[in-house]
Amino acid sequence: GATVYVGADMPGMAMGLRPVKANEVEPGRYQATVPLSMEGLWKLTVEVDGPEGKSSQQVSVVVKRGGGFPWVWVLVVAAVVALVAWRPPLWQGLIVGALVLLAVLAGKYLERYRPADKSMGMKMDMAAPDMGMNISEMQAPVPVVIEPVERDTVAMTVNYTGTVKPYLEETIYPRVEGWLLELPFYPGDQVKKGQVVGRLDDRELSLKAQKAEASAAVSKAKAREAAAQVAGSRQGIEMARAELEASKKRAERAQAEIHRTEVDLEYWDGVLRREKELLDAEAVSREEYEEKESRFATAKVMHHHARVDLERAEAEVKAHQAGLEQAKSQAEAAGLGATAAAAQERQARLEAAERETVADYTTLRAGIDGVVTERITDPGGLVRPGTGILKVADLDQVRLQFSVAEEDLPYIHQGTVVTVTSQALRGELEAEVTSMFRAVDARSRTGLVEALVKNPRRRLLPGSYVVGVFALRRERHVPTIPRGALASYYGEPSVWVAVERAGQLVAERRQLKLGAESEEQLEVLDGLEPGDQVIVAGHQGLVEGQPVVKAERGEGIYRNLLLPEAPR
Repeated sequence: GATVYVGADMPGMAMGLRPVKANEVEPGRYQATVPLSMEGLWKLTVEVDGPEGKSSQQVSVVVKRGGGFPWVWVLVVAAVVALVAWRPPLWQGLIVGALVLLAVLAGKYLERYRPADKSMGMKMDMAAPDMGMNISEMQAPVPVVIEPVERDTVAMTVNYTGTVKPYLEETIYPRVEGWLLELPFYPGDQVKKGQVVGRLDDRELSLKAQKAEASAAVSKAKAREAAAQVAGSRQGIEMARAELEASKKRAERAQAEIHRTEVDLEYWDGVLRREKELLDAEAVSREEYEEKESRFATAKVMHHHARVDLERAEAEVKAHQAGLEQAKSQAEAAGLGATAAAAQERQARLEAAERETVADYTTLRAGIDGVVTERITDPGGLVRPGTGILKVADLDQVRLQFSVAEEDLPYIHQGTVVTVTSQALRGELEAEVTSMFRAVDARSRTGLVEALVKNPRRRLLPGSYVVGVFALRRERHVPTIPRGALASYYGEPSVWVAVERAGQLVAERRQLKLGAESEEQLEVLDGLEPGDQVIVAGHQGLVEGQPVVKAERGEGIYRNLLLPEAPR
């Protein structure tokens, strides 16, 4: 017994009907009910699989609804009779006639395009064909392009849509609050790093800076005065120290003088005693005794004067020591004052520098070389820190960012070649992956891959999209077929192969298991062997077992093959 399937479809419409298996009602006869839900031209495909092989045939069927009661024409006749009997004014008659015409057109439309009854179908009663019949007796050969399966290298590629990002982007913000006076740049203008792009009102800040400078000058003068006092105190210390040394030396001399006078006094005292004894013994004259007594009195006076000088010198030493201590205290106080004055001077100087820097913040400058991409604020408004003024982007280089699926990330690394296309480019742009963001988004399950490319003439604009073709891996010396040969059979990949039967080429469907894919080639893991003759063009509309003839491209292979001509 044979297995028979009947499929139905309307040309130009995807009906989505699956083939119906025919039931064998008696040996050699099969019956199938095919639901044809609409009026019109249907294409029925009968596929037979029996001991003699497979065969198929297409049949064209026109489905029409049977004639019913001609209610449209009855409505027209009734309307005409009513108008004759009523005889309304002209304008009312025109309105009624127009309504009748619309009703007729609507009726014709519904009659032509209304769907058939749900029960409407077609019962096919078929006699089993002779399984040894030759399909070529019913259909003319279809010209197709045939190529053999060959071993080749397939570069597996994937396509992703990316976004253009500027290499560098800067939003210029004011660092102080103020009224925006100047902003002469507009989108598209070129700016250089450090170039003035805008100005704020700086009068208040300039006055504060001048006040701070004046305060710094006063503090500087005080610091100089304190430094002079320190220098004077140091001189006072030196003078006090010198006077102290001098008084100490005088005290030393006075001490030496006392020692000398004491020696003299003791000497003359001894001499006077001997002279007294000699005088009492009348060994010397009174004149000689009085001379020695005078010498003793002189030595006594000299000793007294020496003691007075010593006391005076010691007093001077104490006074000069006190003066030295006082000079040191004054110098220490002057030093502290000088330190405080110097600190005040530094603080005033820093405050003046800060005021000057803040005043300079009223001049807005570009931080990078680039192009103005957005003018956020206009002159005349009050701006504050955090309020954007201009956006500047470096477009001489751009970053192409692609969100790559998690399963493709292991095959992409720095240096992976990506071919970029865009409406802004003329042709393709070869680039390499320059960086990969080592994280996967938990929602989209994608990772960010970036390629840095030069942007001559700034054709690639920020925010525009590009298409990147990534070369993931290469499969070498594997069976391959052109992508154009691929067909789909109930959602599964398949191809048509030209095989020889009964002395002629016929089409045979092969289901495939595919591997690596590139833009032009597909790796075949199962279903084909090297040398198989694959139909790469002209396979649209082929059916199992349909005769084919080898042709070159351009020999009519793209004509409609759904309704092959009957053999003559």
